Amino acid sequence: MTLTPLSPLVGGTCALLVGAGLMALTACDSSAFKPGPSWAERKAAAERRELWSVEVVGGRAQPLPICTDVAMRIGFVRPSPSIGTKPCIRNAKPVERTDNYAFRCELDGQEWAVVSYWSGDRNQDFTDTISVSSLDAPGTAYSQTRHYRRLGACPSGWSIGESRDQQGRHTTSLEAIPAGASAPP
Repeated sequence: MTLTPLSPLVGGTCALLVGAGLMALTACDSSAFKPGPSWAERKAAAERRELWSVEVVGGRAQPLPICTDVAMRIGFVRPSPSIGTKPCIRNAKPVERTDNYAFRCELDGQEWAVVSYWSGDRNQDFTDTISVSSLDAPGTAYSQTRHYRRLGACPSGWSIGESRDQQGRHTTSLEAIPAGASAPP
């Protein structure tokens, strides 16, 4: 039988008894528990919601505002190509440098090289060019450049992913961001 302290996990002094495939939590001292920020406060701090403008460079569409969190902003420069609902499955570990992110993936039996290259300040205003090139059919490629600019705080009541479409209507769909080019075959 092993006695293991669990203080860091549950906020108090506890012990876990493990033996014969049976686990029991015993001897908890609840007086040591100190409540921290609420779940909503921790979630809001982790999300760091910000309003960003996204514009396809050379496209005909107007820049669109979108309410983002940290994960979405990281995704700005980490493409995840797909055809419809079929994702391009990574077959190697991505390579990440200070100004680019690249990996190889496979879709419908073809291997693709995916590269994202950015310039500017990723915390304020930057441009990102994403290219997807077939390694099996030279000349088959897709490329798009987007300009991202931080506008400030998200409007009151907006959730992560909410935006305005080209007509200025409020939308909760990321489909409002124009593609600007067709996907690879």
